[in-house]
Amino acid sequence: MSYFQSRDFTTGLEHYATLLEELAKSNNEDYRESFFENIKEDRQLYMHYTPNQFSSLITNSVSKTPKTVLDPCCGLGNILYFLHNKFDEAKLTGIEINTTIAKITQLLIPDAEINSADALTYTGYSTYDLIVANIPLGLRLNYQGKKMSSEEAFTLKTLELLNETGEAFLFSSNAFLTTASSANVRESIIPNINAIVALPVANHSYSSVKRYLVHLTKTHTENMHFGVIDKMKDVKNTITDHLSLTLPKKDLENRLNPEYYLSLNSGKYDFIDEFETKNLEDLAEIIRGAYIKQDRKKAQGNYLLIRPIDIKDNTVLVSEKSRYINVLDSKAEERALAQPGDILISTVFNQGKIYRVKQNDPPIVVSNNMVILRGTDNDYLKVYFDTEKGREIFKTQTEDLQTGAVIPQISISSLKRIKIPIFPIEDISSWGDDAIEHADKEELEQLKEQVEYYKAKLEEHKRNAISIDGFKQILENRDKKILDELQKIGTKLDSILEVLNTLQDDFTRIKSNNRDDEEKIFLLLSSLDRRIKSVLDEKRETIEEYELLTQRWLHLWEELHPSSKKFLPLAEFLYDELVNLKEPDFSPFVLQYCRTLENEILIKLFQKYHSEGLANVNIEELVTYDIENGTKAAKFALYVKRNNTHYPLGDMHWILNLMKPKGSTYKKSLLLQHFRAFCTTYFQEEITSEDFLNQIQTIQKEYRNKAAHVSTLDLKSAEECRDLLRKSLNQFLEMKIS
Repeated sequence: MSYFQSRDFTTGLEHYATLLEELAKSNNEDYRESFFENIKEDRQLYMHYTPNQFSSLITNSVSKTPKTVLDPCCGLGNILYFLHNKFDEAKLTGIEINTTIAKITQLLIPDAEINSADALTYTGYSTYDLIVANIPLGLRLNYQGKKMSSEEAFTLKTLELLNETGEAFLFSSNAFLTTASSANVRESIIPNINAIVALPVANHSYSSVKRYLVHLTKTHTENMHFGVIDKMKDVKNTITDHLSLTLPKKDLENRLNPEYYLSLNSGKYDFIDEFETKNLEDLAEIIRGAYIKQDRKKAQGNYLLIRPIDIKDNTVLVSEKSRYINVLDSKAEERALAQPGDILISTVFNQGKIYRVKQNDPPIVVSNNMVILRGTDNDYLKVYFDTEKGREIFKTQTEDLQTGAVIPQISISSLKRIKIPIFPIEDISSWGDDAIEHADKEELEQLKEQVEYYKAKLEEHKRNAISIDGFKQILENRDKKILDELQKIGTKLDSILEVLNTLQDDFTRIKSNNRDDEEKIFLLLSSLDRRIKSVLDEKRETIEEYELLTQRWLHLWEELHPSSKKFLPLAEFLYDELVNLKEPDFSPFVLQYCRTLENEILIKLFQKYHSEGLANVNIEELVTYDIENGTKAAKFALYVKRNNTHYPLGDMHWILNLMKPKGSTYKKSLLLQHFRAFCTTYFQEEITSEDFLNQIQTIQKEYRNKAAHVSTLDLKSAEECRDLLRKSLNQFLEMKIS
């Protein structure tokens, strides 16, 4: 039975079968060269190749010259090709399940023997000095009468086919190295593993799944070597160049991912070692979240379903994206009903999402990608998680204990083993962020005295069994928090008002400069970004509320570029704050609002044209006519020729206005015709409609440019600009073809 029987790896390759037949009949060298060029550029073939850097790494890591080499999943034969260049006398054998790919590989490496077969049932094997394999990851199949992963099956098959002095280099996955389901196979091959190196993601066309290079030998060894390569540019000559840790195999735990052991031995855990510790399960009950089927999740209901996506900066975000359920259908769901004081923790993607349920929160049910910590010591855990160091230590441990290649997650059993240091403070519950933020001046002064007391104690007991450094970091963290709150209480100045008044002064000064509108707008936006930076940190939660407000009128919010998602809420915030000023100039609001539409058109149309539309195009031929004849499109042609992607809104409007098919400039301009073809590939024809272009012109001339003039923009102008821009932005996003 084929291990790929349920998977189709032939779609899109049919034309290659035809080409191969033609190639076999033809002696034309040009035809042959064209065929190989076609292969090189075809992205459909990416899944059948191994990046050259990895192929070279394996080749240079081979410990002795092999006479026989096998690649049981050879694909396009990249690894075999590199091996052939170095060991030209070795007999190379490749197995490939896809007949068309096998034929292509045979053409690429004519000296190799490439067989089209299922590698796990093929009967023509001998034994080999060297086996290499970029194992297909994540498949479930039957091998030796058992259901197992493709990583397990190919690893066992490899050890079976190695001769007594042979070695192997296999690509494997995080799941194989960490999960309980692969534990038995993992344990059985540990004597044969010499080294494991974590590899960087090569590129997303190849694969977005992290891979590991495993070096095995037929003979057993006592130690295992580990290493990590962070980036493709860091790939060196041999696997030995990347090994940074050696451990006796008898000391290994039930996982083999290099990141875990390198982290354990990196000093990250030194802080924990300075204190008495307890396992997390000793401080709180760990309750698994409930799995809720999709059809039960509603836009409204009796219980708010909390998922990792709903928690940000230790706050629950309730929005239109929130999901609810109406009833608790099982004991598991009843147990997943959160109580005030519970601590909620994400178990997926190492997101570090932590939230403590408050008394005034709505009824909350915790999803299956989260757990509840519940117990009498939650006050201590809350303070621990309130500190940056506490969150850092917890995040480090969860990251090291995660399993899974596609969706990294931490199991309940691993969570139970997480170490929590116990700090020698009697009243730890009063040291958390929440307690400090709600304390009055007298209470803050008392807390500060406590911090100073413990600091002095540390200096007296430097030689005690408990080390100083880690605990001192906690004290300094709390000391700074207390001082910050005291400073807030002591100041009477409204920082927002100060920023806005300074901003108004900047705008008055810049508007009076003897510069053109675009130069003024550049300076005005620079001032706006600079002055408002402090407000963003101080009013982060407020700005997030304006995000939700924006989403009420902008139904395609998720389609916005990330920078546009910052511009719009800030503009709404500025509007409300400017209203409170005496005789305000709404120019900052208008510029920030217009900036969003300008940014969307620039990035999604013009910059995309430069990066994608002009790829593999003869630029000189495209722009020559307009430049030499000084047509209306000449300015656009110069942008393209110089690869200048900084188009102001006025120029973008001018260019779009030239793309009317009946226009005389358009009929003679190759550039405009090419640009229009590109635009209508990604946007509907309405992108050049008179109605839309008139709106852009009004926004530019009546609001954006006037924001740079000496006169002020009043509330009426600001509201007119807001209404027109909302309409235009929605239209632009709706025009985009999915």
